[in-house]
Amino acid sequence: MSRPSLTSLPRPFICGVLRDPDPTQAIATIKNSEYDGAQAFLLHLSCVDRQYRNVEDLRKIMSSTTRPILVLNYREHGYQPDEERVDELLQAVEAGAAAIDIPADTYDPDPADWMGGTKVDPYDTRPRELSKDPQVIEKQRRLIKRIQNAGAEVLLSSHTRIVMSAEAVVEHALEMATREPDMIKIVSVALNEDHVVEAFRATVLLKRTLKQPFLFMCHGVNGKLTRVVNPMLGSMMVLCNQRYTAQTLHEQPLIHAMRSVFQNVDWSVPLPAGGETFDKA
Repeated sequence: MSRPSLTSLPRPFICGVLRDPDPTQAIATIKNSEYDGAQAFLLHLSCVDRQYRNVEDLRKIMSSTTRPILVLNYREHGYQPDEERVDELLQAVEAGAAAIDIPADTYDPDPADWMGGTKVDPYDTRPRELSKDPQVIEKQRRLIKRIQNAGAEVLLSSHTRIVMSAEAVVEHALEMATREPDMIKIVSVALNEDHVVEAFRATVLLKRTLKQPFLFMCHGVNGKLTRVVNPMLGSMMVLCNQRYTAQTLHEQPLIHAMRSVFQNVDWSVPLPAGGETFDKA
């Protein structure tokens, strides 16, 4: 059986987020999510109990659906060396994962950022999660190529943790693109409506500039609208929950709600024969 692909799905699509601790619960969430309208899935490997982070148990999750599963393994629950996290991701590839999320600071993390040692100023000018070390970049390229050669796709991600202009987002994305991933994910910050509007503009610029499919959105309660609208402007997918729990990110919309949005909002732009006219209300 061929491995399913994220990049081959019609865009934008709904991606159900999985934060379950074991295969049985993850499979149940997958089945409920499929009925709600999920077309792909994102598995948080760091939420899976360690006893289940092996090829056999992960394969149970991957084989429970024909839809592609993207796997990430962020530094969410305390210290774990990058090499260990990468090894677990490679097991997910062996188990049949369609794609792997690789943070753009892999092998070069800033401990102060993810251990809570300092609070990042959202108006800082230095985006986080993007290594500029040439040796690290080359190591990331080799990892990306290794995953691709194994049959899976790679999404290179960066949570910048700062407010960014549209032009800065594009520059950030182009730097990430030099590492040759299949997809790019950037999450910036929106603290007010002006930042949200700028994020819409950034999405349009990314669509016009990048060759790879991309996911772009903003953190923060003000950024919730970017999760819903950006897919209509060019972002490839929307990350959704099947339901809200103590473990879910409540800024992410629910699958059935996002399905309703996609079914009931017409944002396609066909050009009428003879061009557009504006003489009617």
